Parts: sequence; C-alpha cells; structure tokens
Amino acid sequence: MPLTIYEGERYLITNTRGVGHVVRGPTRIYIKPSEEFQRLARRSAGPDQYLIIRFRELGQIRIEHRHGPCSEFENPLVHESITVKNAVKLNSNEMLVVYKQEQEFIQRRLVPGPATFVPESNEWFHEFEWHGQDQENIGKLRPGGHQFTKLQMIPSQIYYDVRDNLIYGTETSRNSRYLNYAIVPFRNSV
Repeated sequence: MPLTIYEGERYLITNTRGVGHVVRGPTRIYIKPSEEFQRLARRSAGPDQYLIIRFRELGQIRIEHRHGPCSEFENPLVHESITVKNAVKLNSNEMLVVYKQEQEFIQRRLVPGPATFVPESNEWFHEFEWHGQDQENIGKLRPGGHQFTKLQMIPSQIYYDVRDNLIYGTETSRNSRYLNYAIVPFRNSV
C-alpha cells in the first residue's frame, strides 16, 4: 500500500517483530502487509514555553526540559511522553524559591524578577500555603486559604475583624462593635 508523507511530517513504521524506524517527509513509501504505520505528533513550545520530554531508557525514565522555541516529534519507541508547559513569568516585585536535587543534596536558590524562568528537570518550586481570607466569612482567616508559588516582595495586607464582646470577655454584650485590623507584613529576607 502506498503512503505519501508530506513536508514536515514523520511516520513510525513497525513490523511484526516490533522493530520500527521513522520516515521523514516529503517522500512516498510502500507499506508491506506485515507493517503498520503511525503518524507522529509534533509538540512545539513557543518562546515563553518549554517541553518536558520523558525518555524511555533501559527500563527507566529520563526527564529533559527544553527551552522554547523548539519542537519534537513524539515517538512511542523513544518517548514516554512530551508535555508543553508555560514558563513562569516574574514581575519586578516577585520572586521564586527554587529547589534543586544534586545527588544526595538539595540546594535552594532565589530567582528575582523581572524574569521568565524555565526550571531544569531536577528543579521544583516552593509552594507557599498561608492563612488567607475565608470567602464565606469575610474578616475571618482560614488555614491554607492562600496558596501560591510567586512570593510578592512588596507589602500586602490582610484584614481581620474582632468583635468587642470577645475582647472584653462577655458574650451577651448589647452594644457589639467590631474592630477591623489591617495586617501588613514586611519581608526583610527569605
């Protein structure tokens, strides 16, 4: 059976023994009845993206990150998967806390903005989980209510309400008043 492969396409041709090879276009080939063919998907990363390529090597998985712009054809004989991810964009008032695995050691470094950051395959971000405002009960804080990876380096504020009957220790006060506090944390170091 004839197969036309156009410019920019790649096909994987496999036989009954599981042996395969990649054919690049443009070309026209003839497929034997004992062969199967599969068009390979092209994964492309733009300038603000990167590819996470998981290779199959001797029963293990090796991971590689490639900065965009780049592209790769996903070959099931070579790749476990190829994923396109967006790079992390940092403003001038933001910072990332990045960890890197180096054999038995873990190193921490700070990446200040402005920057477009692409992690290496052995790096990951610190995920912050702070108390945040409860959307159902305004003025109250709940644990884990504010989750983020980009650390803001400018002052921010949290509002917290306190009832005056809780301040004076009386639960049956007729004249309940509320005190509204604005908590403004400053970060001197990370």
